[in-house]
Amino acid sequence: MRGHRADSGFVENLEDLALERSPEFRGAEPFPFVVIDGLLSKKALRRVEREFPERSSMSIQYNALHENKSAEQSWDRIGPATREVLAQLNSEQFLDFWRN
Repeated sequence: MRGHRADSGFVENLEDLALERSPEFRGAEPFPFVVIDGLLSKKALRRVEREFPERSSMSIQYNALHENKSAEQSWDRIGPATREVLAQLNSEQFLDFWRN
């Protein structure tokens, strides 16, 4: 089992994981996809969960016949653990995972 980086909770050795799982990702049907259990540590996910705001406090509300969701677009209102996870998911290293 892969370990997680102590500082981020993000899986270590992402490049190795990309090489290992790339054929599965590219060969999936009907479009490229892969499920990666354990990409983030439970500890990191708990930190995100704890800072997640109540729906009613989010700055964007969608309430329509077929849509009922809330969203936040202000970085000032997004907690540090969530920003860290989003930064990891948008990092060159992670994006390279899908490009390889």
